Amino acid sequence: MKFIKIISICLMIGTLLYAPTDRMVKKDHKIDYEGRAWVEGLRGWSEDGVNLWTGVSPLPLYNVGIGTLSPLYKLDVQGTGRFTGALTIGSYTLPSTDSTGGYVLKTNGAGSVTWQPDANSGGNITGSGTQNYLARWTDATNLSTGIIYDDSTNVGIGTSTPGHKLQVASTGTNKDLLLIQETTGGLGNTSNLAFKTNSGTGITDAIMARIKTIDRNNFNADMAFEVKTNSANDQTTTEIMRITKDGCVSIGDTTSHTRLYIESSWESTHPQNGGGIYVANTGTTSNSDAIVCIRSGIRDVPPYPGGNAFLSFDFFKIYGFSLGMSRSDTCFHIVRGWNFDGNYGDFILDKNGNVGIGTTTPNYKLVVAGDIRAASGGDLRLAPATSGTDVVLFSDNGELNFSTNGAVRQTITTTGNVGIGTTDPGDFKLRVEGIVYAYGYVTPSSKRWKTNITPINNALKKVKALKGVYFDWEKTGKHDIGMIAEDVGKVIPEVVAYEENGTDAKSLDYARLVAVLVEAIKEQQKEMEELKKEINDIKSNRDKLSATMK
Repeated sequence: MKFIKIISICLMIGTLLYAPTDRMVKKDHKIDYEGRAWVEGLRGWSEDGVNLWTGVSPLPLYNVGIGTLSPLYKLDVQGTGRFTGALTIGSYTLPSTDSTGGYVLKTNGAGSVTWQPDANSGGNITGSGTQNYLARWTDATNLSTGIIYDDSTNVGIGTSTPGHKLQVASTGTNKDLLLIQETTGGLGNTSNLAFKTNSGTGITDAIMARIKTIDRNNFNADMAFEVKTNSANDQTTTEIMRITKDGCVSIGDTTSHTRLYIESSWESTHPQNGGGIYVANTGTTSNSDAIVCIRSGIRDVPPYPGGNAFLSFDFFKIYGFSLGMSRSDTCFHIVRGWNFDGNYGDFILDKNGNVGIGTTTPNYKLVVAGDIRAASGGDLRLAPATSGTDVVLFSDNGELNFSTNGAVRQTITTTGNVGIGTTDPGDFKLRVEGIVYAYGYVTPSSKRWKTNITPINNALKKVKALKGVYFDWEKTGKHDIGMIAEDVGKVIPEVVAYEENGTDAKSLDYARLVAVLVEAIKEQQKEMEELKKEINDIKSNRDKLSATMK
């Protein structure tokens, strides 16, 4: 109140000016002009015992100072003052009497100023409340308990035990606990919820994330999720995911493509750091499965209508592959083409567990319509039906090997030579290390395939030069019977094969010796027949001689 009274005094003496040092006024007005400066333009003073004014009209526009030689305002009073009458400021007249404690001056906005209770001082405010609950006004002067609970650490709405800085609780179902509204509306307008993780309190400090509701017109909206992607202390955030009004989820893109769309420009060769989908289950039980389910059709609604369920892989529809389940045959397929149409014969896994490559009707566990190539180091293993080791087919330096019980049993070389019991058939089309049991052999022979045909001469002489022997094989120690190939080669070289040095024999073709033996027998038979004829002639001559002698 003292401040208001000082202002009133100042306004009432606002016409006072500094007088020159040689002028005097009555001392009972408590105004002493000694030491004051003369203000140019003033011509004198007059007084009627109540009011004091200048003798010049209008008053020049100068600042007036009381208690100061350098007034900064139209009236500048440095000190205390007092008014006992009413004071009017503009159209407002201040009360001339004091009020009770706790009251303040208030205007009604229409020119009236009166004493009113001060809500901040507690004066003339009534009501009761509950500890820690924020009060609410039930009328202009009364307070009661509100619904906001504040324990100086956490705030609760609808709960008296908030466990977080703000906890909102309600009962019932399908209730909105918090409403964030942007009242303008219109396409593109947003209603945001912002998040901060730094200690800044200013309105321009960095916002770390936002959840936005984006108006799409006609009471439709998208929901966007934004995070801070730069290191600047600003309010910018970048959208990283959106749920559209159509129920589509886009990650890395702001438009609606399909139910789930993920777009990324990240460069990474690790599935956990790349721009795709990584599904992990960190549980430790046997049921801790990591599952991605792709389902088509309506459950329990025969005939289970729906389309294909598949995954598509492509380079922006230029070329691609698809894998999934076909609605037409309920089989699993891997096909060429990003849209899973046709080419079902590329790969199929049917309901019986049969696999077909290049065919849609595999009737065995694996049916391949086309060529098969095993990469370097790859084996084809055939497991036994009951027990034992695998039968293995493998390639080594271009050769095909057949292995049983961990040992190579047969080899086909790059030249087509076959070794049985040996991996080195050499120059022979078939080389067998061991005994061959057969009901017969067929050796190609026809005059059509032969030229320069000549008889074998001196066959008996050649046979007589041959020598049969007993011997033991060095490799197996087995006792055997036969000939020495090097010896035979000196007589009949055509039945002996030699090493590259031309000296050491590799093999002896016993079967081809038959031709020499046949001619030798014929020669011997001829000699026998000639001897027989000679004997018969001798006998005939002897008989004739005996008859003569008689």
